Amino acid sequence: MVRRMRTMAAAAAVAVVAMLPGAVAEAPLAPHQLVVVEAGGDAVVTLKGYDLDGDALLAKLKTVAASGSTYQLSKVFSDYGYEPKQGSAMHSGESVTGSKNRVYYKRPPVDTKKVGAWGEFTYTVSDGSSTSEPGMVTLVPSSGILVGSNFARNAEGWTITGNKAASIPASYESSSR
Repeated sequence: MVRRMRTMAAAAAVAVVAMLPGAVAEAPLAPHQLVVVEAGGDAVVTLKGYDLDGDALLAKLKTVAASGSTYQLSKVFSDYGYEPKQGSAMHSGESVTGSKNRVYYKRPPVDTKKVGAWGEFTYTVSDGSSTSEPGMVTLVPSSGILVGSNFARNAEGWTITGNKAASIPASYESSSR
């Protein structure tokens, strides 16, 4: 009897908090992610979201990657995991349909490895009453390098730090090419 009264008291306290004026539901969270994609390859990306209230979440693309293409998952892949993966092309501002908030990202078929990230896209998640701040999905080659340069034309504003000297600009010598 004591346990049941405690449970009823806890439920009543939750109900009172929910009815208080000015009580604010927590906005969901869209965490940043790093996804490895091979040159000419593809990846199924789950647009993860977290909601402290436990509500179901709907994902929406805010921006798309500058290189490569982003697609909805095909119905057969979304429901059963069978090929083909690629559904309809996605554009900025479009909601993710079905597929447990997953999208399909594909690199161009003629592709070369580059130094640094392939690009990124952003997304939000919503619980129907509030929307998260944008989360960023950064797409990188198998090297995992986010930022890099081959310094083919200039120093590109890079500086040298932690070399027992004050931070100095990197120098570019065209003769070394």
